Amino acid sequence: MEDVRIFKSKRDIEQALVSLILEKDFYSIRVHEICQRAMVSRSTFYTHYKDKYDVLEKLTSKTRDYFEKQFEEKYRKQDGDERLEHFLADIYDFYQKKRTILQALLKTPLPPKADFEGDFRKLCQKYVIELLIKDKDKLSIHPELAAALFTSCVFSLMQWMITHGSDQELTRFASQLHSHFLGLIQK
Repeated sequence: MEDVRIFKSKRDIEQALVSLILEKDFYSIRVHEICQRAMVSRSTFYTHYKDKYDVLEKLTSKTRDYFEKQFEEKYRKQDGDERLEHFLADIYDFYQKKRTILQALLKTPLPPKADFEGDFRKLCQKYVIELLIKDKDKLSIHPELAAALFTSCVFSLMQWMITHGSDQELTRFASQLHSHFLGLIQK
């Protein structure tokens, strides 16, 4: 188990980087700014991270792992026709819980290790394909194509929600889009 002081230092450094990314371009951020914002010394920073890219990579990895754990716990054991409907609602919920971090990660794509957008799309497609394959006989198109299209729609909606917020009209639209999509891909 990690020492509380170490946990707090890492958390503060990550939060400082996120807040700075939301204010300015990642490439113009300096380590001393992160340290000032996190209220840690440079030696503390370098005890835990090599540089600002390392912080971003670890934050991307941690956030990706969070989503994967959530999906794993929920969808490995789920059956029924409403699987994709629940998947969409859960993604919205997950996005709202991690909105600030996601805004920063999506604003700063650094492939390959810190490409949150790419990682998240792959993760969504993986679970959507698994859900669709269970009903493969009902599909009018290949499960991988359906998953790619579904993921693109979901991701576009998520980016809009992160940037502009969510409201009842958007939620209703997303639900209608989801219903139409399922109607289109099923025989």
